[in-house]
Amino acid sequence: MFTGASTDSIEGGDDVGTRHHDPTVDGILRTQEAYSWLEEARYPTIAAVRGFALGAGLQMALACDIRVFARGTSVGLLEHKYGILPDLGGTQRLPRVVGPGKAKELIWTAARIDADEAYRIGLCERLVDDDALEADAGGLAAAIAAQPPLAVQEARKRAVEAAGRVSVAEGLVVEAEAQAVCLRSADMREAIEAFVEQRRPDYSGK
Repeated sequence: MFTGASTDSIEGGDDVGTRHHDPTVDGILRTQEAYSWLEEARYPTIAAVRGFALGAGLQMALACDIRVFARGTSVGLLEHKYGILPDLGGTQRLPRVVGPGKAKELIWTAARIDADEAYRIGLCERLVDDDALEADAGGLAAAIAAQPPLAVQEARKRAVEAAGRVSVAEGLVVEAEAQAVCLRSADMREAIEAFVEQRRPDYSGK
């Protein structure tokens, strides 16, 4: 289960022609777009996972911002068993979630791990009983949706996404720029007024 709705098509779309001179590479790049939109969406995305998330299934979950696993779930990137590698973002996103060493171990050994191990290594942010999966993921989505949209978007797309990809000094600039947007927003004024008036805020995302 993934929260959110469809977004606008990837910039350029089919009108720009091929993305790479090698037709095999071009086809893979096009397929990757079906996963990348989850990461590029302006709103947070949550993956609720149960049963088996192997190969492409896990790579789709990795494209989301937050992962909630049900106990009993089995996950892994098994592509090496078939002489290929995870080509839907697995080699890029898994290291950012669990670290490069653990990612190499999981990919190179084509390991399958259970939900408890996935939670232990940070592959999922929440671990819940199977019958509580939808309720927990839905509650998390509702809690995030109750926050000021502009601040959530700025934190997600600019500040947090920059962490680990740029230097701390550069990241602090990104953080400051994102905060400046929030400080000038109607959402901040609404948050303060709602706090003073002891009521639920009504955010506009502006």
